[in-house]
Amino acid sequence: MDVTVRKLRKASLESLIKNAMKRPDANTDTKALLDELHELEAHVAPVHRRYATSDTNAEALTELMASNPNGILARRDELIGLLKYLDREGQEHARAFFLEAWDGNGNYRSDRIGRGITSVQGACLSMLGTIQPDVLQAYVRDAYGGSRADGFLQRFQMAVWPDDPGQWVNVDEYPDNKARGLAYEVFARIDQGDGLSLGGEVDGFDDSHIPFLRFAPDAQDAFDKWRDNLENRRLRNGGEHPAFEAHLGKYRSLIPSLALLIHMAGPYDTAVSIDAFQRALGWETYLESHARRMYASVSNGGEIHARILAKHISAGDLGESLTIRTIDRKKMVWLDG
Repeated sequence: MDVTVRKLRKASLESLIKNAMKRPDANTDTKALLDELHELEAHVAPVHRRYATSDTNAEALTELMASNPNGILARRDELIGLLKYLDREGQEHARAFFLEAWDGNGNYRSDRIGRGITSVQGACLSMLGTIQPDVLQAYVRDAYGGSRADGFLQRFQMAVWPDDPGQWVNVDEYPDNKARGLAYEVFARIDQGDGLSLGGEVDGFDDSHIPFLRFAPDAQDAFDKWRDNLENRRLRNGGEHPAFEAHLGKYRSLIPSLALLIHMAGPYDTAVSIDAFQRALGWETYLESHARRMYASVSNGGEIHARILAKHISAGDLGESLTIRTIDRKKMVWLDG
């Protein structure tokens, strides 16, 4: 039976049953009506599998994510529309939802009159879109201590600030069908798997029951060394603005997440390989360079650079003599940390 017809029939049955209850002496087979109504209510409507949405609000997103536990991609050609929506007065709960759905681990429960109870297990939201540099600068400026310094900007871990494309060159060539086919095979294989079938484990003490994979022993050693360097030499040395430190702090989850994705894209076993982790480190270098461009768009970095320079002077990295030429020649290395 069609979903629309089912809804109409249910409404009709409810009306007939109400009328029968008002007139118990009428010759109406109430039991038959109740049995049919129960049969309709017991029917579970098929879930429309969704991967992405383009124009939605927080309430509709919770509904989508409740029936699509693998997560949803919010795709916007112009991100400014979404950002303005989240900035509106009265949308504080929506902004909080977007913040909470970033890591894919938290459970979200919405209790609303009219909508009822909506429960999302492992709320996972991805965002994809574009924004003009001059528009983005206002949000970067607020991340340095303004009204929007709540960690939202830092969640755009894969953000890139492209180079000037220069002169336009016409390229007319066939798509690489082999590469496209391989990519589709990867997407289909991961999409059709349930985590456990892909070699994952489940922590019995974790209520979310989200499967996970471990690093191989050599990859774990490499990750531990990388994490030690991130925590002790990059996030705690006072050489970065707190806003950018917060951005780098998100790499704790970004890099292993990228390693997992890279690992699952190729032939793999049940442990994330050292090769996948090293490839993820290549992404770290690339993404950090673009993040620095993004944050530097509203700050000349004078105070930050002065602290870095003072640190190198104290460490004796400049030698006994210090000249402007020496600073200028080495500044790219120092200012990149």
